[in-house]
Amino acid sequence: MVFPPIVPDIVNQTFSSGPGFTPGTSTTLTLDSSFANAARLWVFFDAAFQGDDQYSLNGATLTFTDPIPVGVSKVYVKGLG
Repeated sequence: MVFPPIVPDIVNQTFSSGPGFTPGTSTTLTLDSSFANAARLWVFFDAAFQGDDQYSLNGATLTFTDPIPVGVSKVYVKGLG
């Protein structure tokens, strides 16, 4: 018997400057879903990938080591649920 591989759900969330965060000030984002660990996430400031050393994760709270930079208009978070 052959079983198909189990593929986790991929979660996509986009935060926009203004309603989602304040550039130069915001250091945290609250995700719609909790994740087991930060290694299950990919985070981008506009098109710039953010390495694992740039943020930490506690449940559904994503905390950056520095404020989201001025000039960033969107933060994209992709995760394996």
